[in-house]
Amino acid sequence: MAWAPTAGGCCSSCGPTATAGCRGTRTTTLACGWPSRSSAPDVRVRERPPSRRSHTRTPGTSTRWASRLAEASGPSAASRWEPVNAALLVLSAVIGIVAGWQLTVPVHRYKELRPLTPRDVAAEVGTADQPPPVIRAEYRQARCPHCHHVYRAADVVPVLSWFRGCPSCGERLAFTVPLLQVVVPVAMVLTVATTSSGWVALPYLWLVVVLAAVAVIDLRIWLIPWWMPWVGAAVGFVLICAMSLVIGAPDAIVRAVISGVVMFGLFFVLWLVAPGKLGFGDVRLMFLLGLFLGWFSLVLPIYGLLFGSLIGLAMGIGSLVGRRGTRFPFGPALALGALMALWLNGPLLNSLGMG
Repeated sequence: MAWAPTAGGCCSSCGPTATAGCRGTRTTTLACGWPSRSSAPDVRVRERPPSRRSHTRTPGTSTRWASRLAEASGPSAASRWEPVNAALLVLSAVIGIVAGWQLTVPVHRYKELRPLTPRDVAAEVGTADQPPPVIRAEYRQARCPHCHHVYRAADVVPVLSWFRGCPSCGERLAFTVPLLQVVVPVAMVLTVATTSSGWVALPYLWLVVVLAAVAVIDLRIWLIPWWMPWVGAAVGFVLICAMSLVIGAPDAIVRAVISGVVMFGLFFVLWLVAPGKLGFGDVRLMFLLGLFLGWFSLVLPIYGLLFGSLIGLAMGIGSLVGRRGTRFPFGPALALGALMALWLNGPLLNSLGMG
């Protein structure tokens, strides 16, 4: 589209007829007789460059799974799902508060490890005729360590119980009570916000509950109940199968099982090679973590193990600095490392070109 000349010519260069390449500079005559030029709009037509066919690689299994997850309820439809995202975040926070509250009493019912008294030495060490008993987590009533008041769910209401303390003697509750009741809702909100905006995040909410219980128990008594990782994995497998069929990705089920078996086998070998350095509860826990993280991507279990090892290294250094010995519970480090890998799944997978 060119500038349309008016009567009297186009400009001083091309005369009455506009020619190709004319910039449309019109000539007028001033009162003094000298010509003056005024520029008209310079409208140019830009030719569209020839289209180039984009060369894209064939997406792999993890990429197809991520795309299906995004199509189902992911951030690719942020404008359409924005109200749903907000509702799910609020719902996950409410579920987390209730779950943290209901977990408080059960996870504090497990018996704490205590120093041996002279009376217990014979029973714990054993004799030639009687071998030492197997150390295990003992389930009992949750009591106040000061007045031995038996805790009920109403005694550990979130926020209120933090300031009130024990309803019998008024002593402050254990630090694991507010820790559990704060970590669970925060972890659930982060999980929903970073994994998906739909019900696909339901298996990971279950993972948060199981990992919170395992971490607190292991932090308190340095033992993980043998049944807890297995029950968590069994329920999680049912949820994973259901959600995989909903989004049309049955291949993710196979990937999750393979990941769980590989992580379990890796830690089982470490447990055999270094006896006494790694508890078998951590071996069971790795099957659970491999199952859930492998469901999302085969890369996430590796990152989860890396993060957990770094956190465990920091805990070990802190234990040495505080002169508490070289032993420390590894379960909380593995649980936090797995959740960190899950929360950072976007940057981690994008850095590898799998996002």
